[in-house]
Amino acid sequence: DSLHAGVPYGRNFDVNRLLSCLCVGQDRRSLAITEKGKTAAEMMVFARYVMFSEVYWHHTVRSATAMLQRTVFYLRDTLPYQQWVGFTESEFANRLVQSAADHPVAGHLAESLFGHQRGLYKRLAQYTLSDSPDVFSAVARRPYAELVELSGRLAERLSHRLSRPLLPDEILIDAPPVKLEVQFKIDIRQNIKQRNQAVGATARFEQLSNVSPVVRALATDQFDNFVKRIRIFIAPERAAELPHSTDDVTRELLSVTGDLV
Repeated sequence: DSLHAGVPYGRNFDVNRLLSCLCVGQDRRSLAITEKGKTAAEMMVFARYVMFSEVYWHHTVRSATAMLQRTVFYLRDTLPYQQWVGFTESEFANRLVQSAADHPVAGHLAESLFGHQRGLYKRLAQYTLSDSPDVFSAVARRPYAELVELSGRLAERLSHRLSRPLLPDEILIDAPPVKLEVQFKIDIRQNIKQRNQAVGATARFEQLSNVSPVVRALATDQFDNFVKRIRIFIAPERAAELPHSTDDVTRELLSVTGDLV
């Protein structure tokens, strides 16, 4: 991903060192790492953190993701998912456009994503846990169907000062999903020397996050709450019409989340 995205973040760790320090876990059925691999593992966690922050959750990537999610949501009862898993990217895009052709909204979204003229939604507002804890607690980790409902209600509220109302699909809400990201759940094997050197050393296995503040902070404590943001996107052709400030959008968003029980 780092190579094809043209960024260095995902390659800044010692792969060979990490691989050479793999060992059998305490349960004899999983992998762990030796103490010598601790720094390499920390560097990999940091690389992953930065890739999510700067690539996977970049606002342009998330705009396209939000459009794709809404397209699939509209077509969820007609898509033969079992047949799609083996498609290449181009086959997937072509089939999605074909499947969406008879659905006016999904068809427009699919064409905007995969057609000859790409038209990604524009970022209208953005929130993190640190700067907007009230918005984050009200919107993050809601089921996707509720985000669709919230998007429609927000579009209605933002339409009050427009000459032409926003359609429900012209506002998309992107938020951290219900399920948390899989964390770095791997043990580190620590050798403990006995007082009697003749006995040798015994091994103790400990969760990497328990012995590494770096891993605990970047892969556990902060990952889902700070890397993943809530974003409001608007259809590009409507972006210039909206006179609302970010504070107006925030106020209306909190209003509609309070109405949705």
